[in-house]
Amino acid sequence: MHCGSGKCMTRTGLCPISFGLAWGITMALIMAVVAWIGWLSGSGLMLIEQVSNFYSGYDASFVGGLWGALWGFIEGFVMGFLIAMIYDCIIKCCKCCKKCACSSGKCNCGPECKCCSSASK
Repeated sequence: MHCGSGKCMTRTGLCPISFGLAWGITMALIMAVVAWIGWLSGSGLMLIEQVSNFYSGYDASFVGGLWGALWGFIEGFVMGFLIAMIYDCIIKCCKCCKKCACSSGKCNCGPECKCCSSASK
């Protein structure tokens, strides 16, 4: 998957791999911290119990937090990757629609239109 073009990374949209990694790392940290807070203080045990119905090995313990981090990373990566892919498809579609509207002279942007001049390039 190619994210960016050249040294300047002038690609528009989101890089699905980078966005997936960012979400994966964030979710892994959240899942681990919640499990460890439950383990150390007893807070949030009902939440941990509910989440453990979906994630095997997740519980209020040190090892449970590691399992939660693994599951959180997988879920976060997939979610972030799919969000970035959908976002990029929408952006691409909108650019295509602008190009089509500009080529037919029907963009309705007004006299200061900058999208038609950039869309025709």
